[in-house]
Amino acid sequence: MDGQRNRSELGAMRKDITRLNKLVNGITEKMKKKFISQSKLGYDGWDDHSRIPDVALQNKLLANVRRGDWVDVANLAAILQYRQEKRKD
Repeated sequence: MDGQRNRSELGAMRKDITRLNKLVNGITEKMKKKFISQSKLGYDGWDDHSRIPDVALQNKLLANVRRGDWVDVANLAAILQYRQEKRKD
């Protein structure tokens, strides 16, 4: 019975991983499109703290949470995460 249960659990885990991949791939495609469209409009400085301080990005993130704009929330979170990682280097 254990072998069958382990196979069943493995199958469920694989399905969950597939669903997680679809979730992440779906949002990242939307994030990329938004980043590119904003870049074409001339928006830049996302990686320059002196041009756009972290607190300004955090405020934008919270405003987008209130509006329910999850792609912008994800993009702003990604920028803040990038900056945090960059500071560690």
